[in-house]
Amino acid sequence: MIYALFAIGFLTAYCYLLYPAVIWLWAALFPRPVSRGNCTPSVTVIIPAHNEQAYIEHKVRSVLDSDYPRERLDVIVVSDGSTDRTVEIAQGFAGDRLRVIALPNRAGKPLAMNCGLAEAGGDAIVFTDASGLLHRDAVRVLMSNFADEDVGCVSGVIRHPGRSGVDRSMGLYRRHENFLRLCESRIHSSVGATGALFAVRRELVRPLEPDTILDDLAIPLEVIRRGRRAVIEPGAVCLEQEATGGSREFMRKVRTLAGNYQAFSRAPAALLPFAGPVWLMVLSHKILRLLSPFLLVAFGLLSAVWAAGGGTVAIALVLTQAAGYGLAACGAVLQKTALCHLYTFIVLQAAAAAAPFKFFLRRTSVLWPCGSVEVKGNA
Repeated sequence: MIYALFAIGFLTAYCYLLYPAVIWLWAALFPRPVSRGNCTPSVTVIIPAHNEQAYIEHKVRSVLDSDYPRERLDVIVVSDGSTDRTVEIAQGFAGDRLRVIALPNRAGKPLAMNCGLAEAGGDAIVFTDASGLLHRDAVRVLMSNFADEDVGCVSGVIRHPGRSGVDRSMGLYRRHENFLRLCESRIHSSVGATGALFAVRRELVRPLEPDTILDDLAIPLEVIRRGRRAVIEPGAVCLEQEATGGSREFMRKVRTLAGNYQAFSRAPAALLPFAGPVWLMVLSHKILRLLSPFLLVAFGLLSAVWAAGGGTVAIALVLTQAAGYGLAACGAVLQKTALCHLYTFIVLQAAAAAAPFKFFLRRTSVLWPCGSVEVKGNA
């Protein structure tokens, strides 16, 4: 039992503490720099949107006002069955540089992206959410990475307005994720992209399955499978406008993690040791994260069984875990930053625990924000 506890404890500690240190050291000692340069391919920016009247005008302006050469950039707004003024507002910008595709019925983000892709004429495609504002130089900075022929996909980064309490703690989690992705990118590739802003070479992107949950994981995995790199560009910034809350973040995380199950079920070769350049990243950053709530439950149960037989160490271990969960609960109520970090960690574990059930029961929506229409595709 002690050996099992040690093994579970080590895997959990490796996932959250040791792996970040390992990947940082690896990236520092053996980096593979991207050869950035002045690269200006023709670019088509695709903006899928559903009922985004509050954001679409500012979004379109942020793209059209980009410092990228005007004659080499065009925009396609794909309205996925919007019932508000999204189409009307977007059509106010229609012209040589912007087209609007208005789908009559809501079918989900993957099909909206596919419709935009079918009409895109650019050598590079930028996918970006309607609720995020692009910095003026974001497209140009993304494209500079394509001067390196090994790079097939480039992800920007997302910034959120300053918040407090649990929202600030969630922001810390996102910064931690960005740190890991950037380190992985410096070694070879980040396994996933930032869905709010990423670019891909046109010849490397193919239409998505209509039930795809995470386009920003499926596309980079395909790029890596085809021998190119998927990198992070911290200088390409998208400012998130949409307000989020604790329950919405929880559902978003459940959906994201369910999408991991789907993506790896469709690309199982990525899970094989030494099968590709990012297998260690997939195992350490993705798979262990998916397993971590179950490892924690197993650790707690084994600790309780051990403590039932007596022993100071076993009892102290159980009490420490109980205190941790208690402090996490206090964090939800008191909104104190340190406790909120602990609470956020537990919430993320709960989301990871719920994700496989969502996926295998095929109850994960392809609509955004998460709606009631369910994915019925193959697991």
